[in-house]
Amino acid sequence: MKKSGGIFCYLRGRKQRSGFTLIEILIDALIISMVTTAVLASYSLALKSADSARAKIAAVALANEKIEEMRNMPYDSLGTDTGNPVGAIVSRQTISRQGINFDTRISIATVNDPYDGTDPPTDLYVYDYKRIEVTVSKLSQTKILAKLSSFVAAKAAETATNTGILRVCVRQTNTEFVPEALVDVTHPTNGTNFQDLVTPINDCLLVPLLQPGDSYTVTANKTGYTTASTTFSISVQQVTPVTLFIDPSGKMAIKVIDNNNNPMVSFPIQVTGGASGYNQNNTTDVSGIVALENLPPDSYSVFELSADFEYQKTMLGNPPVDIVQPIQLASGDELGITIVVAAGAGSCQGGGAPNCGNGDPNPCDGTYKLIDLTNAPVTSDPLPEQATLVIDEDPNTIWGDFTEQPNKLLVEKEMHVKKIVLDNFTPEINISVSDDQINWTPVASISPGSNEYVFAEAVESRYWKITLGSIDPTAEQGTVKHLGGIRFYKPCGNN
Repeated sequence: MKKSGGIFCYLRGRKQRSGFTLIEILIDALIISMVTTAVLASYSLALKSADSARAKIAAVALANEKIEEMRNMPYDSLGTDTGNPVGAIVSRQTISRQGINFDTRISIATVNDPYDGTDPPTDLYVYDYKRIEVTVSKLSQTKILAKLSSFVAAKAAETATNTGILRVCVRQTNTEFVPEALVDVTHPTNGTNFQDLVTPINDCLLVPLLQPGDSYTVTANKTGYTTASTTFSISVQQVTPVTLFIDPSGKMAIKVIDNNNNPMVSFPIQVTGGASGYNQNNTTDVSGIVALENLPPDSYSVFELSADFEYQKTMLGNPPVDIVQPIQLASGDELGITIVVAAGAGSCQGGGAPNCGNGDPNPCDGTYKLIDLTNAPVTSDPLPEQATLVIDEDPNTIWGDFTEQPNKLLVEKEMHVKKIVLDNFTPEINISVSDDQINWTPVASISPGSNEYVFAEAVESRYWKITLGSIDPTAEQGTVKHLGGIRFYKPCGNN
């Protein structure tokens, strides 16, 4: 009986444990609720993220739209109703996109850019260009969904829209910038008068606010440098580039002496430059010296202006060495020049009386003086039938007839020639000069019918080659060439 009772009890216990307990059910419900909550939360978050992304995309598109609208507006119209600069653009408005109401704000401000190398108060124009900015957020919310900005400039920044700009670069001839050079910009009628504008280091200077027009003048200078100037024109919203070249200036100390090495006190001289156009009359001091400064690099000629003295020679350096004018002055050079004169037939510079030359057979006519060719050897190549200096009739005239080509006459005489006078000749005449008979420089080509040729700048040389007809050695063989006469004139007061 004990045994049977044990089996019954075992079976009865198994029947009692076959379901879920209340605790198990509660745990299962909790787990299910947690999972469901997480899923629902994730779904809700996904919906919110999608909505936020849609709003942000719409906001960025709206901001881009407004930026592009303003970039395509006239520059002068870029201003807001509540800002500075003032304009017609509404600074804040509500705009609907994709069913969303956006709070759209626009701000516009002018910008001073350091591109011109200056800051206030020396900056000539601080309103260089404009910065536009657009911010977009949902209506009644503070979170910014989009914020875009852009810079907008007129065609030529750094100036008002009804004006233009001068961009002036001041350089040496070796192309290096000249820092802190002084620049003046003026106009004769419109009131422009900028003075002593300073160039930046290693850059060009921008000068804005120039009214459109012609006849502007810009000048650049610096202590110890030469001065350069030019004219230019200005167009609306255009940059006009100008480059001025200035170099370290040179100096010349010109001493005038006689044949006995005595200084010529209060002696009048004239100094002229070639390309620079320099032209100045001076009088020597008590030491017989004229000191010239701030001279641009150039070729210079020195003329004596006394009616009682004749030029003899030019010397350079110490000890002095004979040289041939013009005198070459390079950038920054300091040259010592000696001019030797001798008492005698005057040059009559300045229009003296015809016989003021104290018996000079070739007195000056007020401007020119005939050069005496008496001792000037004349040779020819090839040998013409006739080529001579008619000393017994006229010691200043070369004449001849030639039958070979080329017909060249070579005159050896140190001459400073300003004018050539010709008698009947055929065909044309070509003149070249040289200091060594190796390198020849053409200086004149004269056609038949002309009886006078005046050089723009006097030409100085030792050898003068006169060619009748073409310089082509194969042309016009056997044709007779005729030179009725040729005479050389120097400026009054020169060798």
